[in-house]
Amino acid sequence: MKIIQAILWTLFLILFGRELQTWQSEASLAEKSQKVQTGLTKIAKVRIPTTHFRLPSLPTISSLSPENPRIAEAARRPWPKQRTISLSENFPIYKQTDSDKWTYQSLNFKFISDAPLRDHVVREFAALFELTYSYCKSLPFHLERTEDQGSAKLRVLLFEEYSRYLREGGIPDSGGTYLVKRDLILVPFEGLGLKKTQDSYVLDLGRSNQTLMHEAVHMMMRGRLLKDGWFVEGAAEYVATIPMRQNRLLTDRHLDSLIRYITSYGYGNGGGHNLGRTVELAPLHTLMEADYEDFRHLENSYPYSLLVFHYFAHFDQAGDGANLKAYAEALSKGERTSSARKKLLAGRDYQTLEKLMTESWKQHGLTLRFQR
Repeated sequence: MKIIQAILWTLFLILFGRELQTWQSEASLAEKSQKVQTGLTKIAKVRIPTTHFRLPSLPTISSLSPENPRIAEAARRPWPKQRTISLSENFPIYKQTDSDKWTYQSLNFKFISDAPLRDHVVREFAALFELTYSYCKSLPFHLERTEDQGSAKLRVLLFEEYSRYLREGGIPDSGGTYLVKRDLILVPFEGLGLKKTQDSYVLDLGRSNQTLMHEAVHMMMRGRLLKDGWFVEGAAEYVATIPMRQNRLLTDRHLDSLIRYITSYGYGNGGGHNLGRTVELAPLHTLMEADYEDFRHLENSYPYSLLVFHYFAHFDQAGDGANLKAYAEALSKGERTSSARKKLLAGRDYQTLEKLMTESWKQHGLTLRFQR
């Protein structure tokens, strides 16, 4: 009898073990999620998968060979330097109405709402997602999502009632949640800054949606680049700190916005860490070699990762981001993170990089103090 039970249990694991593992991983993500508040928008940050968690395979993410020419082509792109990235004020929104759902489609996103919204309101918050998408696509990294997804649109579910947002999987006390397994973003109306009027909703244009931009970056970087915590969060913070005004990303004001985000309350008081001009940091090797769980517990890990990411993108050596591009290219080809980091270090040790970072950021009014 025991032999028969053992055989049946083995068959169960073979048939259902993969699904069970994925479900447990998703539950673990929700249980261990970190909640971050940025300005007026409060959003739950779902833990990014580490080496201990494998993303479920998705049809929108292709299995790329290390020899795929698009990986090298992306690394050859220059860092985006356009002063603004703009959308037409009347870029198209397509609407479809079901019995209890209203679907609005922009170029790359599908917004599914449980209450009707006016087109101009949808156009205003869709611009946030589309501009984030556009800028990410211009980065010199091979983003599997933006380059290989074909015609599939990224899904964002919108909820009029906060209670329904929670029932669908939203994390309590959050303004939005990215569900890894289902590959979609949940957002309550209040998370977008929608305010109820007599017969419709209007968008509070003074509200910061910086954290939603951050989460959208995570959604679009899904794939082989989601490895080192400092890179995953540094890239998301980097893009999210680009100021947005009237359907435009103001890339010419990015560095000023980034510094305000770290030192005070952000560009236009849109939210920041308020660390002042002197920033205490853990040793650089502690940040860059940490797995994601350890990364989350480092003091000031998010502004720290932003400082490191921006340094490698714009200040390191020739200022063209060459080593950062080589690091990302190695990850896209499936190399180990330890091997990819060697390309980033380019023969230097961590203490040398700490000195170089300190000198670079000092020129912009920041004092970095690395702990020993």
